[in-house]
Amino acid sequence: MPGSGVPALDVALGLATLFAVLALITSGLGELINTALSKRARLLEDTLRRMLDGSGQKEQDDEQPRALHSADLAAEMLSHPLAGSEASSRRHEGPAYLPSRVFATVLVDTLLPPTAPTEAAKPDHPSHDILTQAAVTIEALPLDSPLRVGLETALKDARSDRDRFQAGIEHWYDSAMRRLSGAYRRETKKVLFLVGLALAVGFNADAYRVTDTLWHDSGQRAAVVAAATKIASDRPIAARTASFAQQLEVISTTVDAVPRLQLPLGWSATDGDPRKVPTDVSAILIKVLGLIVTALAISLGAPFWFDVIGRGLSLRSSGPRPISATAAPTRNPS
Repeated sequence: MPGSGVPALDVALGLATLFAVLALITSGLGELINTALSKRARLLEDTLRRMLDGSGQKEQDDEQPRALHSADLAAEMLSHPLAGSEASSRRHEGPAYLPSRVFATVLVDTLLPPTAPTEAAKPDHPSHDILTQAAVTIEALPLDSPLRVGLETALKDARSDRDRFQAGIEHWYDSAMRRLSGAYRRETKKVLFLVGLALAVGFNADAYRVTDTLWHDSGQRAAVVAAATKIASDRPIAARTASFAQQLEVISTTVDAVPRLQLPLGWSATDGDPRKVPTDVSAILIKVLGLIVTALAISLGAPFWFDVIGRGLSLRSSGPRPISATAAPTRNPS
């Protein structure tokens, strides 16, 4: 394939293609790691424990609600049949995700279980309803309990309306889940960076050396641009699949695409080969810096680099901007 006439653009396309392919592999491996470690499920359980921690409860007596006698309200909630029916982690007993509607329903069922009908609970005694039970339960909790703060806020906003009370619990839970999502993204970024660094070292994908090779070798630039065009047209996606086997298949297919880039990857023991492990201090520092840059670039994710590839190919095919027909003619100085 002929060059674009702009070597810098072809070099950028080559780097973006390398980063996109490695990012696909990284995201697949990262998903396997997160699934194996049940990260999402464990973060959800930790968040629920912080929201519902009963370790600081007041001294309980037999007149307090049954749920407050539980040493671990979070575990009791997660074992609820309705919570168990939601999507769960393959390596963890608890759910990996819990919608706010389910959380509010399970919390009310667990913390405020229905009581046997009594004279006071009949319709003509509206004060003895779920909201009254909630008020009694709140009073049994310490002032600094996160659960008390959440329930008190929901009860205050309910205005004697059970639906509004449940909506208030859902809002409290949604706020906690936004914090959980932020924590999960930060944890995932750490995993992706470490996996990306391992891949960069394993493939010897030194961003500095690849850039130098592409800049000085027009044949390499042409080959990698051809690979970028094919990859952009195929637009592979490392989807979150339902099984380890499918995830491994996606990773294996993407690994097979790396040699087609025809980039100077891998390590060599041959003297004079630029892929040989450097021994000079300055060369080692440059190598380490190049590998770290690759790992950071990979952590940006495959979608980002596919967008870069698409825009680069569009610029490459459009060529130089034509001169406007309405532009004023250049005056002859004579």
